[in-house]
Parts: sequence; C-alpha cells; structure tokens
Amino acid sequence: MNYRAHLLPTLRQWNSTGNARIGFFMESRPTVLVVEDNKTEQKLLTFLLERYGYRAQIAADAASAIEAFERDNGNFCLILMDWQMHDMDGLECTQRVREVQKHFGRYTPIVAVTARAMLDDRQKCLASGMDDYLSKPYTPAQFANMLTTWASVQGDRSLIG
Repeated sequence: MNYRAHLLPTLRQWNSTGNARIGFFMESRPTVLVVEDNKTEQKLLTFLLERYGYRAQIAADAASAIEAFERDNGNFCLILMDWQMHDMDGLECTQRVREVQKHFGRYTPIVAVTARAMLDDRQKCLASGMDDYLSKPYTPAQFANMLTTWASVQGDRSLIG
C-alpha cells in the first residue's frame, strides 16, 4: 500500500471545512498552477507533479488561471502554461500574470508545456514573459529536470518592476 492510501482517511479527518484540501500534509507540498484545457493533459501533469512531490492546482482556461493567481496572491512555486487555449492563448495569459505579479512583489516562473515545436516558438514564449519551454512529447526525466530548474526559483528574480 502506498503512503497516500494509508494516510488519506486520517488526512480527511483533519479537513473539517469540507473543501478539496485534505490536511496539513497535502497543504505543505509546493503548489504548481497548471494552466491546461485538455483533461488528459491535466491528469498527466497532475500525476507527474505528485510523483515528484508537488501539488497541482488546475486552471482549465486562462481566465481561471489569472483569477487563481490573484486569489492566492501569486503563491505558486511554478506555473505550467499551455499555449493554445480557447479563451486566450498562453502567451497573452503569461503577460497578464506578469502584470498581476507586480503587486505581490515576488516572481513566479512560467514554463510553456506545448505541442508547438517550430524553431521560433521557444523565442515567442520567452518574449511573452515565460521562463522556459517544454515541448511535447517529453520524457519523465525531462519533466523532472524542468521542475528542478524552475520550481525553486520563486522570489529569486528581480525583474518585477
């Protein structure tokens, strides 16, 4: 039995509010905002993040991502951003998040996770304010390397102005 299956009933007892959060153990893990409109990709990213010790908060569209970022005062260790979404693309969403984060006084890295793989796509992501670009398909090792690189960077950048 894995540790989560063993601890889950105990953790649920700690949660008297009835919301989706299940106790201190789960809350204490760093949270990654996953901005992705595809349910399958949401599940895959959540699985990978949990595998490496992170908690995923899903935003199914750009507007929800901006709202979550504002509501949680930008308190995410990383944002994984899909490029192509229905309401607004990931490039515009990134620019809006960068505007909002100026009010919080800390920097949150944003990494594009996208199937777009043209030569200039990486440059477009960086120009929009993203920090990196992970092209699909990627391996678990590539994903882990991206997490190692970016999930610990929060607050270390002085580019907020």
